[in-house]
Amino acid sequence: MPAVVPGADALRSNPFHKVFENANDIVALTDRKGVYLYVSLSMKAHLGYSPRELVGTRGILRIHPDDQKAAHEFLKKLLKKIDGEPIVAEMRAGHKDGTWRWFEVSSNNLLREPSVRAIFSSFHDITERKKNDERYSAFISQSTEGIWRYELPKPVSTKWPAKRQVEYFLKYGRVAECNDAFARMYGYKNAAEVINAGLVRFINPKDPEHVKLLYAFVASGYRLTDVEVREFDQDGNVKYFLLNLVGVVEGTEGRRAWGTKLDITARKHYENMLKASEERFRNLADQAPVMIWMAGTNNLTYWFNKTWLDYTGRTLGQEIGNGWGEDIHQDDFERFVDVYKRSFEERKAFRIEYRLRRYDGEYHWVIATGTPLFSPDGAFEGFIGTCLDINEIRIIERRRMNSSVSRRMN
Repeated sequence: MPAVVPGADALRSNPFHKVFENANDIVALTDRKGVYLYVSLSMKAHLGYSPRELVGTRGILRIHPDDQKAAHEFLKKLLKKIDGEPIVAEMRAGHKDGTWRWFEVSSNNLLREPSVRAIFSSFHDITERKKNDERYSAFISQSTEGIWRYELPKPVSTKWPAKRQVEYFLKYGRVAECNDAFARMYGYKNAAEVINAGLVRFINPKDPEHVKLLYAFVASGYRLTDVEVREFDQDGNVKYFLLNLVGVVEGTEGRRAWGTKLDITARKHYENMLKASEERFRNLADQAPVMIWMAGTNNLTYWFNKTWLDYTGRTLGQEIGNGWGEDIHQDDFERFVDVYKRSFEERKAFRIEYRLRRYDGEYHWVIATGTPLFSPDGAFEGFIGTCLDINEIRIIERRRMNSSVSRRMN
């Protein structure tokens, strides 16, 4: 190492010289052209070169070709900066074995400092972090879920009133990072069209449900899990998302939030259509002259039409589950339950006659049928059944039988 280099001599005479020599990070001094004047011993551990091999050479020669331009710009910017404040950049440097290592470089222009007259730099190895970042970026970019991060220019105090926090989010929140999947959910081509967009592009401050969502975020300690939200894409189309949002809070300061969104628009449209179809069915069923019931896969009933409820004089709450068993005549109950359970177990239709109590307390004979329900893919979904009052028919048949017996006896 040349002994005539002022900066190197100054560093060696500095009481912290031993600290620099034994530091894990690389410490170096260069002149205004980027020629090494001093290199700490840690260079050997990180890049395989001894300090003696590098002093007197230009450091930029060992920078990755793809980072050369950025390194030149970094040096130019550093030479113009004379206030002593550091400049930070990330770049790759070549190891003696031919591989490349990523470093975070922090440099100070101390060329005008009489005791140094050099550029002071420290190199922190971030190769492993970069590898993790690449894996993370690959995961983010390939995910079918929308993944996003919003940032605040200054932290929000979690001690502020909820109203002030919500207003701060809406006014200053910006999308700092997202994947293409997130952008496409709103009708954009890619993430570049969304980065730096205000939070209000996605959360409408005039929509009470959206504002309510932010208040819930604050009240829950900056965490929302599997919340369904209704939004609009850039063309005004309604979109439904399943939202997860987690805030990053340090002490009492909220700094940013990470979120995921799963597009459930197609599912919601299907559910809405199914709901409308079910409502039409139930409206139609309520007008039917026969009693209708439905049961789930667990054998328990969950719906009766209006005709049934009017007939028994009971509420839906009283009938669902096993409640309707109270309407069956005690002499018919066990027989009915045996048929009902066996039909469920075998997934087969049934037909049975039994006595059912009416709204006036009288028992009338009814004929009941039950039919298993299956999904398009063959999965069992429960039963649907009907009941029809046949009491008058039974009375007529009994009279006919009595009349026939009477004639034979005479």
